[in-house]
Amino acid sequence: KITWFGGEPLLALDTIYRLSNSFMEITEKKKSRYYATILTNGYLLTPEVVTNLKKCNVDGAQVTLDGPPEYHDRVRCLKNGEATFDRIVDNIKEMDPNFMISISTNIGKDNVELFPNFLDILEERGIKNRIVISIEQLQPREYLCSQVNNAVFSPEDFSEVYVKLVEMLVDRRIGTNVIPKSYESQCASISKMGISVGPDGSLYRCWDVIGNHSECVGRIDQKVKLLDGSYRWLAWDVFNNEECCNCKVLPLCMGGCPRKILVKDNILNQQNHCSYLKYNIPELLKILYKQYNSIK
Repeated sequence: KITWFGGEPLLALDTIYRLSNSFMEITEKKKSRYYATILTNGYLLTPEVVTNLKKCNVDGAQVTLDGPPEYHDRVRCLKNGEATFDRIVDNIKEMDPNFMISISTNIGKDNVELFPNFLDILEERGIKNRIVISIEQLQPREYLCSQVNNAVFSPEDFSEVYVKLVEMLVDRRIGTNVIPKSYESQCASISKMGISVGPDGSLYRCWDVIGNHSECVGRIDQKVKLLDGSYRWLAWDVFNNEECCNCKVLPLCMGGCPRKILVKDNILNQQNHCSYLKYNIPELLKILYKQYNSIK
C-alpha cells in the first residue's frame, strides 16, 4: 500500500503516474495486490485528475477542510493569499461519485464554534451525501506559532467537544465514524515494513518528521540503515507501557501516536498523550446507537 502525501502531492502528478505504473508492474509480476490513497488539500483534485488517479489504483482521497470559507481560506490559502474553499468544494461536487472522499476537519478553539455553519454550507453546496467527515483534534507543534498552539484543546476538553460535534453529524445524517475504527496493527512508523520517503529521497520512520534530519534513517537509492533513531522507533511497544495495558481503550488507540513520545518536541512532549476516547466512550456508544437506528 502506498499513501501519497506532502506538502501537496498533486503538484507532482507526473511522478505519481510514473511511479504508480512501476508499482503496478512489480505487483502484477509478483501476483500481489497494489492499492493507494492520497492526502491532499483538494485544490487540484479535478474530475480529470480523479480519473487518472483511479487508473493508478488510488481509490479515494482524504481532503482537509478546516471550517467555513472565512476560516479555511485564512489558514489554508494559496501561496499568493487566494482563497481555496470554493474550488475544493466544486471539485468534490463534480468528480466521479465512486471516488471516495473523506473530509478531515482539524478542530481547535478558534474554529469549534464555526462547525455548524460549516455543515450548513456543505449541505447547501450539495455534497452532504458525497462525503464522510472525520473530526480531528488540532495538534500542537514546536515549530508552530503560539497562536496556533494556544488554540489546541487538551484530550479531556476535546473529548467533550468531539461528542457534541459528532452528534451534529449523526443528527444531520452526514457520514462519519462515531468511534474511529480500531487499528488492525500499530502505526506503520513502528513497523519494519513501514517507511516514509521525503521529496529528496531521504527515508524516515514517520511522515510527520520528514525534514527533521536527525530522524533520517537512510535514502531511497541506498540500503536502509538501521541507525539509532530507527531502532528507537522499532523498539517501541505499547505493551511495555503499564498505563496503556490497563486502559480500556487500548484496542482503539494502541497507545496513540508514537511520535508524541519518541520525537523531542518541547510543545508536544508536554501534552497528555492519551486519546480523547479515553474520556467519552459511554457518550459515544449512545450516539453510535442513534446512528445505527437512523439508518436501519
